[in-house]
Amino acid sequence: MARLTFAPRRIGALFLVSSTLGAILSLIVTGQLRMGDAGEPAWAMLSTTHGLMMMAFTLMPALCGGLGLWRLPAQVGADQSAFPRMALASWAMHALSLALAAGAMLAGSATAGLLALALAGLSSLLIAINTITTFLTHRRDMPLPRVPVFAWSLAMTSALVLLAVPTIAAAALLLAVRPPVPVEDLRQTVAALAHPLVFVLILPSFGIITDIVERFARRPLAAKPVLLSAMGVLAGLGVTLWMQDLYHPTSGAGDDAFFGAAATAILLPSLVILGAWAVTLAQGVRQVGSPLVWALAFMALTLGAGALTAGQDGVARFHYAAGVGAVFAAFAGFYLWLPQMTARRVPEGWAILHAVLMFVGANLSFLAPIFGWAGAVEVAGAALSFGSFAGFLAVTLWSLRFGAITPAPWEAEALPDGVRV
Repeated sequence: MARLTFAPRRIGALFLVSSTLGAILSLIVTGQLRMGDAGEPAWAMLSTTHGLMMMAFTLMPALCGGLGLWRLPAQVGADQSAFPRMALASWAMHALSLALAAGAMLAGSATAGLLALALAGLSSLLIAINTITTFLTHRRDMPLPRVPVFAWSLAMTSALVLLAVPTIAAAALLLAVRPPVPVEDLRQTVAALAHPLVFVLILPSFGIITDIVERFARRPLAAKPVLLSAMGVLAGLGVTLWMQDLYHPTSGAGDDAFFGAAATAILLPSLVILGAWAVTLAQGVRQVGSPLVWALAFMALTLGAGALTAGQDGVARFHYAAGVGAVFAAFAGFYLWLPQMTARRVPEGWAILHAVLMFVGANLSFLAPIFGWAGAVEVAGAALSFGSFAGFLAVTLWSLRFGAITPAPWEAEALPDGVRV
């Protein structure tokens, strides 16, 4: 019974369920933001709550806790994570923090929001400790060069979490126990967390997309050591730019030559990663499936983040690159691994339609304010995104009960030696 209770797939599934609840709450807040007025007193609280829900309660637990805790042991050849009880405790803390965040949203309480953020930070720390320990100690005679990129990305992400999150979680807790707590304290704390979380979200996204590229190309990734090095450089540059936020909060990166160069240098490792994917896929795609469609949409968004948001503020880049990109990577991983997790399949036609609707809706919604398009375009994009997410929930629930029990078509053929996804 204990083995079943602490099985990675069960804990990963719990994280995915609670993350979905976080996404629903975030969408509710987003709807309120779009119907509200930036001049209203409640606008600042709603805006902060939206960012908190998406980052700390939806994307990070879904990528690192849900897909990460479930897939990491299998990818390194282990039956269990290093600390299974710690994994369950991390989910319990996430669920409690989500309940606190929902209460903060209903009551408009900055104190409850800070407590929720501190508890979510503690949950992410436990996930990071479990991930790094599993990565280092539970590989069954698997040399590091053969470890899948997704496992590497989780280890790098965990290192960033251990570096950045304790400071933010401690600050949130100290502010929460010092009433009264103004909304501005919560907003500044969330803003301080946002910069390192850009890279906490994007690194496992790169790992998921790499696994999909290898699986559908049916060959090992081209220049895997170069891609891993680029991811490491990207993580290091992310920490550098976080220092800019901490020590020069009133200036942009371009106001300082060093930080300006670091901000520009981020484009180089991103292009290297995209190049490795392109070279691998250019050698031939053996299959086409919904995970590959989601992966290609992610690549388009990554390119668009650099090309279409050039000269825009950091909020626009964050939403378009890290925010929307991480959402697409999470869906790509979900559709890729759901048959292994549940022995059920979501209909391929719907999964592809979902990707198309979400891609069109996200671009209309987030590019409209950047290029000054009519407000109706932004509203239409948001409605399309919300509708596709509602359809995703309905189809997924139907599939878990009535979906085909046959393996997914991309799992039918054995992968070549050296590819483990």
